[in-house]
Amino acid sequence: MDHWKSVLIISDEIANEQIGEIRIGITESLAKKIIPKIIEWLEVYRPKMIAEFDMGNTKRMYELVQSNKVDMAFCGEDVESAYHLEFKKFAEERILFVVYADHALLNKDTLTLTDILEYPLVMGDKTCISNRKFMKVLEKNKLLHRLKKQYVCSNPMLIPDILPANYVGILTKSNMTEKTGDIEILEYEDSELEMIYGIITKKREHDYLEKTTKKLIELLKYEF
Repeated sequence: MDHWKSVLIISDEIANEQIGEIRIGITESLAKKIIPKIIEWLEVYRPKMIAEFDMGNTKRMYELVQSNKVDMAFCGEDVESAYHLEFKKFAEERILFVVYADHALLNKDTLTLTDILEYPLVMGDKTCISNRKFMKVLEKNKLLHRLKKQYVCSNPMLIPDILPANYVGILTKSNMTEKTGDIEILEYEDSELEMIYGIITKKREHDYLEKTTKKLIELLKYEF
């Protein structure tokens, strides 16, 4: 009888997503901001659950979910990699153009992409979703031919620290570090350069962590 009582208790805990392991993927740019919030929430509402975090860029997050190496991932929306995956939005963020405080572009009243392309660029590599989105916008506006010298960085969070003088850095707001020195953000907004963040999971008939996923989305909506 004691054995079956313990089985029932465990079954109830599993059904209510109170025990087990949760494997979470998260992009490096979001990690510092939301991992502490996730841990704090798990401590209160899932105290018996073990959490494992894996980090990388958006492309890697999609690969981890697709191969069942994580249960869910927090990252940008990548339509090209969305096969068999479900994306649930929780925030929006724009792509920024950053320069040193004495850069000539800061003196322009109205800034265009053509103005920005007059200068060499530093951006994330081809696996970086901000790079891919920026290139698509240039292609759509027939501006690819105006690209001058460009450098790519596998970790966009380093761009404010390594940006050469007279260059323009391209990164998202969450990639901006707290200590940016003399780096300034250019006043340029374009709805086509907005990033969408969300949670990706595998499409299944039954998702064991469905309740937890919904709660985490609600939690993180208020962090952006």
